[in-house]
Amino acid sequence: WLQPAPPPRLGAVAFAATPADLLRTRPEIQHAEQAVLQAAGALGVARADLYPRLSLAGALTLAVRLGSGATRTLASAGPVLDLPLFDWGARRARADAGSAALAAAEDAYRQAVLAGVAEVESALATLQSAHAQAERVDAALAAQRRADEAAATLQRLGLADALARGEAATALLDAQASALDAHAREAVAFIALYKALGGAPPPLAEAAR
Repeated sequence: WLQPAPPPRLGAVAFAATPADLLRTRPEIQHAEQAVLQAAGALGVARADLYPRLSLAGALTLAVRLGSGATRTLASAGPVLDLPLFDWGARRARADAGSAALAAAEDAYRQAVLAGVAEVESALATLQSAHAQAERVDAALAAQRRADEAAATLQRLGLADALARGEAATALLDAQASALDAHAREAVAFIALYKALGGAPPPLAEAAR
């Protein structure tokens, strides 16, 4: 750790999956999606209770006489019809409440998706801006390196003094510091995108790494 080394550089960002699939890894979107499914299931059960139900039922009874120890087995089976006559109003109210709960869950899911999309789009725009700035700074750094080499050559030929050489070296150091800052901002922007996607795998395609 004490040995100086060049800092890592972020490669080109290319989505390996569709943005919609990456966005679904956000916890609040997953929670809202499961809430919609749960509300839809509860509404389905409530609506099913509004209609008559026909089922088959059976019973098996074993009777033992205490005095003689004789046993008797009774078996019965038949259809059972459940008619919502006296509690139909309560069942209707439960179905209406389930419909309202499903609508509320859908609205919450829509809001979670819109908020997630806005955050991801903002993070993407910030990352693209930081990447473009890093490229401009790298171009300026390359130009400053050439200027420093030219100043060193002029000094060796006796066409420039040490002051000009020192100014070129100072400008090169400033350009290197600017490049480090630009790439650090780019890395921070990528981390913000990673967090905006809910901690999904980094959206870097294999070809762009």
